[in-house]
Amino acid sequence: MTDYYKILGVSRFASEPEIKRAYRELAKKYHPDVNSGGGDAFGKITEANTVLSDPAKRRNYDARLAAYSQTKHGRGGRASNPGELSSRSAAFEKAVKEFAAGMPAANRDKFKSLLEQSAKVAGLKVELHFDKVIEQIKTQAAVNIQEARSKAAMDVKSNKNALNDEYRRSVAQLKERLVQIEKELKTELTETKKKLTETTQSEKQLKEKLTAAELRLKRLENRD
Repeated sequence: MTDYYKILGVSRFASEPEIKRAYRELAKKYHPDVNSGGGDAFGKITEANTVLSDPAKRRNYDARLAAYSQTKHGRGGRASNPGELSSRSAAFEKAVKEFAAGMPAANRDKFKSLLEQSAKVAGLKVELHFDKVIEQIKTQAAVNIQEARSKAAMDVKSNKNALNDEYRRSVAQLKERLVQIEKELKTELTETKKKLTETTQSEKQLKEKLTAAELRLKRLENRD
């Protein structure tokens, strides 16, 4: 029996968007307009997509595929290719575990029972340890959270050190500027005092000249 999932390169649990995406990529690769030798492959790809992209056709096909697998392998028989069966079992188990990881705990046991029955019908042997998978996910999540916290703490410390360095540089620059301003003010004050002294001396000399002029004027008046 033709395995349409294998033709498209997707798992039996592939979603509709995944099937469409796989079909588009393969159709571009094997379309007769771009690949003269891809006619047969393109026909198979189109046939697989026609079945798997239609929900009703896909359910009917899955049922026939499961029945075929049961007839081929038997419930207690041996697969014609043990290596292929083991690989399919591992892929099936991985896909189921990834799907079940986000499922509410109350539904896991029922889901586990149904899928183990389906796998048995399909000739696949799987062991679904959801609790163990969830615990592993929680452990990894805790590790990831701890690593994120450690990195955040290091970033905060690094930023704090950078801020402290910037603060020290700013304070040092401000002190240098204050010293410079103080020096400039002292120089300006000294010059102002000097000018004031010179002005005072000039005023004294002017008063002396004025007094002398007044005395000469009185002398002239007395002569008259």
